[in-house]
Amino acid sequence: MPKQLTIRQKAVFLLIGITAGVSIICVHSNLAMKGIVTIDRTLGLMGEMNLKILECRRQEKNFQLRGFKAHGTDTKNSLEKWEGHCKAILKLLDRAGQAVPDVYRESVDRATQEILAYSRDFRHLTTLYGTPEYKTRKAELESIMVSHARSCQKLTREIAALENERKHSLITRSRRLNLAVGVVVISSLVLLGFVLIKKLVQPVRMLSGALEDIASRDGNLTVRLPVKNRDEIGRLAHWFNVFVGNIHAIIGDVSRETDALVCASGNLDAISGTMTRNAESTADRSGTVAAAGSQMSASLSAIFTASEEATANLTKVATATEEMQASMDHIAVKAKKARSISERAVSTAGSSSLRIRELTTSARDISNVAETITEISNQTNLLALNATIEASRAGAAGKGFSVVANEIKALSKQTADATLDIHTHLAGMQKTTQVTAEGIEDIAGVIHDIDTIISDIAAAVDQQSATTREVSGRLARTSGRIGDVNGNLAEGTVAAKEIAGDIAEIDGASQDILKTAVSVGRDADALADIGSRLKKRIAQFSL
Repeated sequence: MPKQLTIRQKAVFLLIGITAGVSIICVHSNLAMKGIVTIDRTLGLMGEMNLKILECRRQEKNFQLRGFKAHGTDTKNSLEKWEGHCKAILKLLDRAGQAVPDVYRESVDRATQEILAYSRDFRHLTTLYGTPEYKTRKAELESIMVSHARSCQKLTREIAALENERKHSLITRSRRLNLAVGVVVISSLVLLGFVLIKKLVQPVRMLSGALEDIASRDGNLTVRLPVKNRDEIGRLAHWFNVFVGNIHAIIGDVSRETDALVCASGNLDAISGTMTRNAESTADRSGTVAAAGSQMSASLSAIFTASEEATANLTKVATATEEMQASMDHIAVKAKKARSISERAVSTAGSSSLRIRELTTSARDISNVAETITEISNQTNLLALNATIEASRAGAAGKGFSVVANEIKALSKQTADATLDIHTHLAGMQKTTQVTAEGIEDIAGVIHDIDTIISDIAAAVDQQSATTREVSGRLARTSGRIGDVNGNLAEGTVAAKEIAGDIAEIDGASQDILKTAVSVGRDADALADIGSRLKKRIAQFSL
């Protein structure tokens, strides 16, 4: 039962006991004080009666000396003074009869009878004053009066002695009771102090020691306080154990999440390395494609120049058709030259077509790399989201993780936006490349036709004279076709320049992706460093 009482209830019970003891002392002291006051009042009455009896005896002697005469300036004679003192004695005896205990009532009555007898004898003596009988009976009456007065004094002294004895007895009993109750109160106070020391100080010391173990460098979270009672200290120990258990669970969760964070930062570092390598590869390929685009633009410019020269030559041939017979040798040389140019144009167009196909393949590879970067960006975004969730679970300790996670999400968004731009430019480049490839194939076909025509011209040099009109018509048609070729070549040149510009933009985007990947790598290293420091901090606790 005492173990189920709270410290407050125990203290209340002890205080009630102490208060009861003090109350007993106060009540007994009050009763003893009242008894002592009553005894002192009785003693005062007895003392005053003795004084009045002595005063009556003195006035008795004065009467025997002076008779009914007043002394000096007194207004009353000895008899009148004696009567006043005698009445006062009777009043004191009456008051004493009401104040003293019943055991003294008989003694007070006897003293009253003695005073009355003394008064009666003295009055009888005063009636004999001045007569011959006064002298003869004076000694007898005086002896009787002295006997009565002394008997009354003896009774008052006996009452006073008994009252003094009762007073000392009350004082002794009061002292003993006060001493006993005082010992009980002091013992209760000592017991209360012992209870406070045992029930409060010792558990507080145990709690202080447990908190010191937790707050020390060892961080011992396995310490528990014994729960022996159901009082405030018991509840304090219980809730302390619950608190330490919760802290133990939280630190354990943080430790596991820190391991997951370190693992995730390692994965993020690996992903950033992959992004860096892919970005470098993309930059290299975009550089190669840019160089190929520049070369293609230069080749198309050369083809356009050659086509313009062919147009000029065909114009000259058309104007000199009437003189062809005379200048067949010159025409043969020009035909050979035109054939050489057309063969070179065919070769150049084939090379350009091949490069366009390579450009298409490179654009497709860049698209694949962009998709890879998109997947990496999505994974990075998921990792940042997981880091944000884990940082929110960690509370105040995870604010740093939340900042890093937000930065990673921002970088991931930038990467996704850059990848989307790459997809857009690649789509335009692929479309332009397809159109250019088709134009170059048309150019190759036309140049092949020119080569065939020039071959026919060379074969029919001997018949040129007879077929001058036919040649002239064919030259006109050829001139028109070459004009179309010039237009197509002009468009191809413009498209090649646009492709070169797009490839330059792709190269810039690849450089941005490379920088982003490097930044992600640095953030991953910083995240890993944070995880390592957090693991070191958690390692200080004993789980």
